[in-house]
Amino acid sequence: MTDAGTSTRWTTPELGARAVSTMLLYFRKHYGRERLERLWLEEQLPLPIEHVENLSNYVSVAFAERLMDALVKGSGDPRFLERAWQLIATPEGIGWVYYLLRGLGTPLSVYKKTIELSPTYNRVGEFTVESSSDTELTLRYHSKIPERDRSLCISRMAQFAAFPTIWDLPEAKIEELQCQVKGADSCRYHFSWHNPPPLGWRWLLGAGLGVAAGTGVALLALPTWPAIAGLSVCAGFLGGAWLDARRLAGVKDDQLRAQDRGLTRSLSELQKRADEIFKANVELDQRVNDRTRDLQAALARLEQLDRLKSEFFANVSHELRTPLTLISTPIEARLAEPMPEVERELLEGVRRNAHRLLRLIDDLLDLSRIDAGHLRLSVVPVDLSAMARQLETVYALGAKAKGIALLVAASEPTPEVYGDLHRLDSVVSNLLGNALKYTPDGGAIAVTVTQTEHEARVAVADTGRGIAPDDLPRIFDRYYQASGAHSRPTGGVGIGLSLAKNLAELHGGRIEVSSSLDKGSTFTLVLKKGREHFAPEVVERRQVRQKVAATRRAGDLASPADAPATLKPVVPSEFPDLVLDGGRKARVLVVEDNDEVRAMLKDILAPHFVVLLARDGQEGLATANRERPELVLTDVMMPNMTGTELCAAIKKSPTLKSTPVVMLTARGGAESALDGFASGADEFVEKPFHPRVLVARVAAQLRLKVLTLQLATQARLAAVGSLAAGVGHEVRNPVNAVLNGVRVLMQQENVGEESRALLGVIADGAQRIERISGALLGHARPGDQGGAKPIDVREGLDATLKLLDFRLGGVEVQRDYRTSAKVVASAAELNQVFLNLLDNGLRAPAKKLWLRVAEEGANVRVAVEDDGPGIAVADSARIFDAFYTTRQPGQGTGLGLYLSREIVQKWGGTLTFHPRDGGGAAFVVELPKEAV
Repeated sequence: MTDAGTSTRWTTPELGARAVSTMLLYFRKHYGRERLERLWLEEQLPLPIEHVENLSNYVSVAFAERLMDALVKGSGDPRFLERAWQLIATPEGIGWVYYLLRGLGTPLSVYKKTIELSPTYNRVGEFTVESSSDTELTLRYHSKIPERDRSLCISRMAQFAAFPTIWDLPEAKIEELQCQVKGADSCRYHFSWHNPPPLGWRWLLGAGLGVAAGTGVALLALPTWPAIAGLSVCAGFLGGAWLDARRLAGVKDDQLRAQDRGLTRSLSELQKRADEIFKANVELDQRVNDRTRDLQAALARLEQLDRLKSEFFANVSHELRTPLTLISTPIEARLAEPMPEVERELLEGVRRNAHRLLRLIDDLLDLSRIDAGHLRLSVVPVDLSAMARQLETVYALGAKAKGIALLVAASEPTPEVYGDLHRLDSVVSNLLGNALKYTPDGGAIAVTVTQTEHEARVAVADTGRGIAPDDLPRIFDRYYQASGAHSRPTGGVGIGLSLAKNLAELHGGRIEVSSSLDKGSTFTLVLKKGREHFAPEVVERRQVRQKVAATRRAGDLASPADAPATLKPVVPSEFPDLVLDGGRKARVLVVEDNDEVRAMLKDILAPHFVVLLARDGQEGLATANRERPELVLTDVMMPNMTGTELCAAIKKSPTLKSTPVVMLTARGGAESALDGFASGADEFVEKPFHPRVLVARVAAQLRLKVLTLQLATQARLAAVGSLAAGVGHEVRNPVNAVLNGVRVLMQQENVGEESRALLGVIADGAQRIERISGALLGHARPGDQGGAKPIDVREGLDATLKLLDFRLGGVEVQRDYRTSAKVVASAAELNQVFLNLLDNGLRAPAKKLWLRVAEEGANVRVAVEDDGPGIAVADSARIFDAFYTTRQPGQGTGLGLYLSREIVQKWGGTLTFHPRDGGGAAFVVELPKEAV
């Protein structure tokens, strides 16, 4: 919306819209209406185009200058203003007046009339005629408002120059004597033009009468004196008629002048009235805009307050749940261990009060969501009878402790009732909790579930002190309490019944109440059957299943026995350590800004996983990129980068996107869970949490990841096997042709030694290709591979080096062969291992390679070492994983080391990596020696 003050600035009554209408007409005529509207939007002109096209409206000088700049720019014609004002002398520009001026007017009369009428469309400038004649005019113009540039000067001169063209005359010649924009006190112009030729009808009429009289005298042959007499009479008659006509014309001129003066006075009065009306409209618009602006500001303040309130509740939830986590989690772990009964009772009391605080937090958040219209119901079938029986077990011990008889009559199921199980549990728990509070020792509480054809009812009746008639209409008001804050016998903040009423109404139901002082009260939850009555906007379309503990709303009961059943201790046997490839534990990155919670999480997870720590989202992302953990456990609300933003960044990273993310949150509810899952989170744990639950969920996500990777690996290896089979078949045929051709050439007697050596290299390479393709076929079809045989690993290493000779270049190779012992394996497969290890060293890149063969007990130990940059610690634990690679995309598949280890393990050996002393990498293959 345009600001009111700004709008008034542009519509200040300085120039009539008629003063700029000719330019718009010219632009539409030559460039089209659509282009004009597009230009209006591009230049962001502050007044709507319709306002300017209405000739009765006014604009300011500043707007006119801005409009001229926009039109010149939009047309791309530097002489746009001069060409546009030529339309002022056409029927398009002035309508039917054009023909009236052409028939009866002169250029001078048009100039003077234009100057005379200028106050009606120009209220900031004054024209003064210094001198004039039929063909010349000297004119002075003074503007009360300084003009920004010469655009208006050019427009005035172009307009006045165009007037003579009405009579098909050349444009008036213009001489600009001085310019106010250039510093003069006013603008002065001199115009000169040609007059249109006179009509000459008087001369033609006199000549015609003379000819007629002479002809009459000649034809009648009259004497001279009668003719003269007759002519004299005629002349006298005509002269008298002319004089009389002249007198009448003078009278008519006087009348027309008087009429013109009257019209001018009327026009002046009308102009004054129009000015007054315009000023009143401007003031009214100003007041309306001011009031609208005030209302909008008030609405913005209300929206900001509502947003701040929601943020306040969210922050309160986070700040309260974090210390609750630090209270509840250690207590849950301690209660799972044997202890003296006195200590257990104390800890049960602490846990119960922590649950009470958690319930209050939940209630406050629910109220906040209801106020903001964000609370959504997960509508499912609800058995109210089963709910009542479950609540009976929760509240039974508390009632027993006070000597209160708790009776539940709920035998028939309610299959046609729908609602949000968690929210309805909250409603009935509030009603039952209030009954327990206000019922004296030795009283009774009855919970009854009944149903009719269309409704189901849950009634909670007590024998308490009842509610006074004056308080009864207000008991559902938020924060209202029937007794004074200092004298009330029970605790509470006055939101339970208000929340229960709101939740019931969201379900399309209601809460009824009846009470008598000193006799008790009955609160009844009434729900409609079916689900058609639910408003679409309150139903959660995206379902997030969160299991709610049966005792979630019973945390404020009096008896320690009301707490949930004791959980079993967390022992390693229940959660066996997840051992990944290479015998290592899974690494879990914990990202938490609270130091105490971070330390507690480390203590919980450390027995089962390798724990990495980060203090906020930014540090967590950097650590994840550097260490590449198997799982990330992150809090949601953190400074610098939230857990949601961290999760989204991890899922967008090409190297981290498969990393599971478990999110911890202190903001309860489905909305927070949906936000987390929308960012790509794999699991969602609400604070406070039980240690066993957290460990179980982390372990489950890790096992799921391992299973997923195994399935993907099997699928990819199957595809690789199929490809290897095809490649093996396609390669062996041309390779056999090469080998046969080389053998024939080597048998020729005229082949020189150098050529024979080159053919030998070709033959050796072709044989190696043939063996590799055979290995590929063996991988694709293991049954066709054949048995193993004793192999001299030195020969395999030398053959592999010979195959890679063209890539060695300046790389120095040192051999240290200390044994001739053989191993039993497939030569092709073992050579493939050597090829992968040497290829990795050359790609490092290395300047020196060491090949060492020695006996190590019952094994033959083969070491392939290089002096390259080595392998980062974060990568070294995963280099043998299938499809894991540190190379750029397209430069490696991540299968080389994986397949090499599979081959070595197949023949009873091991393949390991360790950093080389002095820098670089060392891969060690150990295989059993041939039995002698």
